[in-house]
Amino acid sequence: KTLEEYDRRLRLLEEEDSHEDGPVHEEKTFNPAISVILDGIYASYKNDPEDPTTISDNFIRVVYEDRAGVLWIGTNGGLNKFNRTTETFTRFQHDPDNPQGLSADAIRVIFEDNSGVLWLGTDGGGLNKFDPTAETFTAYQGHDPAEPTSLSHNNVWSLYEDRSGVLWVGTDGGGLNKFDRTAETFTTYQHHPADPTSLGNDDISSIYEDSAGVLWIGTAGGGLNRFDRANGTFGAFRHNPDDPTSLSDDNVRYIYEDSANRLWIGTRTGGLNRFDRLTETFTRFQNDPADPNSLSANQVVSIFEDRGEVLWVGTNGGGLNKFNRAREAFAHFTNTVNDPSRLSDKMVWSIYEDQAGSLWIGTSNGLNKLDLASGISRHYR
Repeated sequence: KTLEEYDRRLRLLEEEDSHEDGPVHEEKTFNPAISVILDGIYASYKNDPEDPTTISDNFIRVVYEDRAGVLWIGTNGGLNKFNRTTETFTRFQHDPDNPQGLSADAIRVIFEDNSGVLWLGTDGGGLNKFDPTAETFTAYQGHDPAEPTSLSHNNVWSLYEDRSGVLWVGTDGGGLNKFDRTAETFTTYQHHPADPTSLGNDDISSIYEDSAGVLWIGTAGGGLNRFDRANGTFGAFRHNPDDPTSLSDDNVRYIYEDSANRLWIGTRTGGLNRFDRLTETFTRFQNDPADPNSLSANQVVSIFEDRGEVLWVGTNGGGLNKFNRAREAFAHFTNTVNDPSRLSDKMVWSIYEDQAGSLWIGTSNGLNKLDLASGISRHYR
């Protein structure tokens, strides 16, 4: 059964529902459509303590494909390189006796810059530059009070290279860092309570430059920040409980711009937001227990648009969501215990489409692969 068949059935259901009063999808008609897409389409990769060629850890934080088509997986137990032919993993893990090894095993973010260098953000080990040929790592760590140009914090949560080639490093507790790769020094931007134009919070969860060249910073507690790089100031969009068009939650987890230049904001407890940059207002998409077509959970931790312009939303606790733009409704993909045809976990931390058209879904309990072209794949244990 293919995704095309699923979409065809879903469209038929929508056409039927459009002639009736009430919700877009009734429970009795919507669930069978979901079962079509969930029938045997996932491949799941999990750690086997007895097999060193399996993935190093089941807690998958990030999935990333480099320009050479190599798939890299960041876990709480190190970096993994996936061999698609043998379906095995090569592990890179912290070794305290190896100064050129990975500085910490918890990988939060992977990013390849325009020159082809792979950068890793870790929990506790700072920023790592990886040389895939020599298989060595260079670590940039902080914060050393004697070195004000060092990295501001060793918990690196986000990385982004802007169109001018500047590498931005977001930390958990140390604010935003601008990295000068020639001098190997960092310029830090942090929150200052007495300065309303400073960064809204020092916990940086997401960095994104939109199609207009605006750099957006997602903070954990300081809302969505628009950064004016020319004068080094920030403008914050915050939650206002009296304004339903404001940001739904000041804890921003993810920023993403789709192919239609719409800016999507995932929050920790407030669901998904769509930002209108002309009116500077937000449209909220949140879980409604009475509506089976609403977002499955309000903790949004990943957003991705595939090449078919389908928007996917990963949640903490509600699995994977596929967004129907016409109806502004969500199809849910979640897990069922001991059912290998389902998603391996309800916590979806990373979504990525590779060059072959497969959607890779990183969860707290394994790596999943969904073939978007055929909708068919095998299950692995």
